[in-house]
Amino acid sequence: MADCGIVGIFLKNRKDVYVELVHSLHILQHRGEDACGIVIKNNDEFRLERRIGLVSTGFHFTPEALIHGDRGIGHTRYPTTNLTTELPIHDIQPIEISYPWIKFYIAHNGTITSFCGLSLFQKELYQGNIQNSSEINVSEAYKLLETVRKELVGGTDTEIVGRILAHLAHRSTFMDAIKEVMPVLTGSFAFLIQWEDKIMGLRDIYGIRPLYLGKLPDGYVMASETCVMNELKKIFYKRKDIPVEEVKSGTGVIISRKGLENIKLAESPKTAYCIFEFAYFSRPDSKFLGQSLSTFRQRCGERLGLRLNSDLTLEDAKNSIIIPIPDGGIPFGVGISRSTNIPLMSHGLIRDKYTGRTFIRGQQTQGLKRADLVMRKISFLDDVIRGKIVILADDSIVRGTTTTKVTDMAKEAGAKAVIWCFNFPPIRYICPLGIEMFKGGREQFIANKVTDAVDHHKIEINISRELRAKKVYYMKLNEYLEELNLRHEQVCMGCVDGVYPFDELNHLYGHRK
Repeated sequence: MADCGIVGIFLKNRKDVYVELVHSLHILQHRGEDACGIVIKNNDEFRLERRIGLVSTGFHFTPEALIHGDRGIGHTRYPTTNLTTELPIHDIQPIEISYPWIKFYIAHNGTITSFCGLSLFQKELYQGNIQNSSEINVSEAYKLLETVRKELVGGTDTEIVGRILAHLAHRSTFMDAIKEVMPVLTGSFAFLIQWEDKIMGLRDIYGIRPLYLGKLPDGYVMASETCVMNELKKIFYKRKDIPVEEVKSGTGVIISRKGLENIKLAESPKTAYCIFEFAYFSRPDSKFLGQSLSTFRQRCGERLGLRLNSDLTLEDAKNSIIIPIPDGGIPFGVGISRSTNIPLMSHGLIRDKYTGRTFIRGQQTQGLKRADLVMRKISFLDDVIRGKIVILADDSIVRGTTTTKVTDMAKEAGAKAVIWCFNFPPIRYICPLGIEMFKGGREQFIANKVTDAVDHHKIEINISRELRAKKVYYMKLNEYLEELNLRHEQVCMGCVDGVYPFDELNHLYGHRK
């Protein structure tokens, strides 16, 4: 599906869940602005509501908007593929999967590329070397996929997986189907599934996409980020503790009136956390492995700032200001300022708070290209930056089209020169695991448009020319991982080095292709 936001809440004492669920979904709005949806169960009845656009415009807190029920799941959608233009409602999640023998609702953060080595979307089915203990063989999987494709109402990987689960549950049980399917999916996923009186969270064997469990005073919550638990505590559970733990890779967590049940779905050979999550997608007030992502981004800025400081002349340093690109670049810019003593001038740039996050939009939104949205989104104050060397701090750069326009905007507003600092290392490969980087192939990335793309220093020099900037600085990959307290073998760096956790994806998209 993509790098979306998911949340599930189960409350005790028959308390209505609607308000807490919608608040939680709003907190995950930064993970997807395309569409949103919720499903809530009250006694034996499910009510599914799905909307195009933002949570705040689709769901309200008036008495007539209230949906009764004590458990539910929600989803904010950031699409990489398959938003049907004629009937987009069918691709908004949660998705209802209904057959005479079973009915459930499924929401997904991630991207599934194949089932038993068979592509979900292409007629040319790639078959990899499949080594698992599942009873599903390739021949059975092929027939099942052909059946499922004919039944699709929408066009998402989420719906395909849901229908596969339903068919396999027909010959056994739903839990047996989950245990069969999850180990033979290629891709990233954090699923929330609601059926009967249960909510289940599922995480892929590498932990590529995040999923957290919080124990509320009156129930449980599962969500893509810990910021959800922070907000629930602030609004609904003041002065009460909400213990939070990471859902382990390859594990399912079932919430019911009996409490919690953990189920091991597959052995996890290692972790492969998505490193782009930490620089861009996750909110700075979320935590990963107990550390604040805001603090992590500040540390990255402090580290890169040391290199920047050593390159600047005393005269240039005196004539420089740091302006972070909101919101992702703010903690990073703070760190740069701390280690260089160059003043942080956030007010030198005005952000239109109604435009939203442009990277998670499609190439066009309501007729405007992404680059035009960026130009509408930010404006420089000429009286702040005139005559200054403007150091722009941002979380990442992918294609460079909009970044070049921002360089020009700063110069037009009077900047003497522009220096770019990026918290994320150079992106050179597509992400088949949930980040919108497919269209355009590897040629789209600015790091592949310059010579000497394997040498970090030369990449910075050559990209500075592409961006019409005085200099460009990237966080180095090894330094980025050191600040995360992770090793290379614990993360997925496919977008940086072309090595993915799955051999199948390495064959199709990796640097060895």
